[in-house]
Amino acid sequence: MIGFLILGNEQILRVHGSLLSEPVYLLFSLFLLAMLSSHLMDGRRALLFGAAGLAAMAGMTRYVGISLIASSCLSLLMISGASSKAGAK
Repeated sequence: MIGFLILGNEQILRVHGSLLSEPVYLLFSLFLLAMLSSHLMDGRRALLFGAAGLAAMAGMTRYVGISLIASSCLSLLMISGASSKAGAK
């Protein structure tokens, strides 16, 4: 009986519906950062493709995950630009 009362409560359903995607989003974003930093150290393309897939999954989990795509691309451009300037000297 108590289970039906909990399931029928609109506030509980709203809170749980908004919180269920947070842990998954955090998991995807942490693994994205780990794969991106591994790619920058090793240079393997498989890590870059894995990071892109994780960014896409984070974007599908929460809309704020789309910002991970832009920030990852920007950081790759900035770091690759800095390393190419350092190699040219």
